[in-house]
Parts: sequence; structure tokens; C-alpha cells
Amino acid sequence: MYMDTNASGITDHGSYSNLERIIESTKKDCELAEKYWDIIAVPGIELTNIPAASVDGMAKSAKELGCTDGSDPWRVNSRRSRGRNKPCCGEI
Repeated sequence: MYMDTNASGITDHGSYSNLERIIESTKKDCELAEKYWDIIAVPGIELTNIPAASVDGMAKSAKELGCTDGSDPWRVNSRRSRGRNKPCCGEI
């Protein structure tokens, strides 16, 4: 756990039909949050109303579009050392 990091995940519900639009919107919200608040904002999407068999592929697409799955806390913590006002989505 990294006690010196103020981070927040910003997500919205999405499905196949709106995956790209939701992620792009969420990334903009992250950029705004980081500009005005002393936090690291991490974009995500809550995949809903999709067939279970499509989850892996859609999760991969979401990561490629800039979301994180939260499995690597170092990625969030290391953003603090890269300085403020960086794009909210690091490479996955």
C-alpha cells in the first residue's frame, strides 16, 4: 500500500455499443480532476449487459483504449514521480 498517494478511480457503466465513447469521456474527467485536485485519477469502465464470453475481449479493448484494471498499484504510485498534469492514462 502506498500511503503517500491520493488516487481515485473514475468509472462509468458501458457495453459493446459505447465502450470507446465512455472511455474517452472518462479520460477527460480524469484530466480535469487531476488539473484541479491533488489526486491521481485513474480511468476505468464497468462492463455491463454483455455476454460472459465477451468479457475478456472487451476488457482487453478497454485497456488498449486507456483503462486500467487496477492490478498494478505501482503504475499508479509511479505516476506521482513523473509529475503533475500528465495524461491520466499510462500505457497498459
